[in-house]
Amino acid sequence: MKRSLIALGVVATLALSVTAAMAGPGGTDRPFKGNSSGTTTSSCTPAGDVCTSSSSGTHTSSHMGRGTYSIASTQTWGPGPMPDHGFSDCSTSMTGSVTLVAANGDELSGSIETGSYVCEDVFGTRYVSHLEVKVTGGTGRFLAATGMYAVDGVSVDADFPTTPGEFSDTGSHAGTISY
Repeated sequence: MKRSLIALGVVATLALSVTAAMAGPGGTDRPFKGNSSGTTTSSCTPAGDVCTSSSSGTHTSSHMGRGTYSIASTQTWGPGPMPDHGFSDCSTSMTGSVTLVAANGDELSGSIETGSYVCEDVFGTRYVSHLEVKVTGGTGRFLAATGMYAVDGVSVDADFPTTPGEFSDTGSHAGTISY
């Protein structure tokens, strides 16, 4: 039950720590940062060991302006070593994808990498997340983009237990992209 309230949109709510990246072929390294807000819907297996989340909302980012985002992720909860992030209940692994759409419609795509997690902060109502995102390309000027950025967010289910698994998200992101 507890896992069914997991929010990965927090992730979507980007609060990123800077990660270095190498310039892609013919690209230029550029600092990348911004913030976002949106919603996340999560559901879990009956045992609560695997949860899937879908997040969407708006972001304002350097090199992109104001646009939209979407995140699809799967979190695995034990068995396995529990990462120590200062919380008692965290996912042991996370995979998925992130798409940011720029003001002009160009897209920046990425994959959720090792080191990403979501943790329950307050039972069933508040989750914190951290995503390590590897830039895998996109469309328009981001077609051959590369880089890394981190997303840190918070997801809150203000209507728990009335609407378990539905969250409001906020966050920020930062890193380096090359295009």
